Amino acid sequence: MGSKPVGPPPEVLAAFGLSDGTLAKVEGGQGYTFCIGHTILKPVACKEEAIWCARTFNQIRQDGFRVPQPLPAQDGRWVVQGWAAWERLTGIHDVRNQWHQMLDACDAFHAALADTPKPSFIAEQTHCWALADRFVWGEEELSLPDQVKTVVSRVQHLLCPVENVPCQVIHGDLGGNILYEPGLPPGIIDFSPYWRPTGYAKAIAVIDAVAWNRADVALLRCMDKVDMGYSFLSRAVVFRLAAIATHPNNSSQILDELRAYRPVIQYILCRAE
Repeated sequence: MGSKPVGPPPEVLAAFGLSDGTLAKVEGGQGYTFCIGHTILKPVACKEEAIWCARTFNQIRQDGFRVPQPLPAQDGRWVVQGWAAWERLTGIHDVRNQWHQMLDACDAFHAALADTPKPSFIAEQTHCWALADRFVWGEEELSLPDQVKTVVSRVQHLLCPVENVPCQVIHGDLGGNILYEPGLPPGIIDFSPYWRPTGYAKAIAVIDAVAWNRADVALLRCMDKVDMGYSFLSRAVVFRLAAIATHPNNSSQILDELRAYRPVIQYILCRAE
């Protein structure tokens, strides 16, 4: 995405009818997200994906979860000069002790997407997460640094073929993009669409919870109830490590990533013994 934007220009704010508000940067969002009142403004890396996400969230039936509504510009466009506007959902990112809510929201969200056709842009993505995802599923070759390659090879050796498991649109970064608000269903934001089995999406969510949100390793046992769950866990770890290994300017983050996912890796290797 290049250098971080300083914020949407005045003509973008005017297009969304936000000229009278006070623009502020939102914490998180990798420094790219801004808000005015109850409206979130985000730059889009792929216009086709941004429009697809807006149309999907505009039509999805919310049952057991919440999603922000996309806000069109005054002329009906979803994207203006590389910016999109969204409703700002209430809630906080504090997921501690909310694991069952996270898992239930994951199931409900993917059930609502079950009949969504595969979007064409998924196969055309070239960012590090898309490359890592295709690497996990044997659709792409990647050259990994030795410190990551050693770990990935040990886990890849344990991968079982995933056969006869249907694919659909999934959120590939759900665990870190859920908002919790008392009395309301979990809110799901920052859609990262992939075309994979839903068990893979759940596996990514739970390994991220253990790695980054202090969830007990016992949370990984929830995948025992998922068909091919052990293989999905293994693929999820390879996905995360391969993505950071191919991310630009990653040298300072690789060791942190390996350290964070070490409990998950140990769990997977112990299960294989």
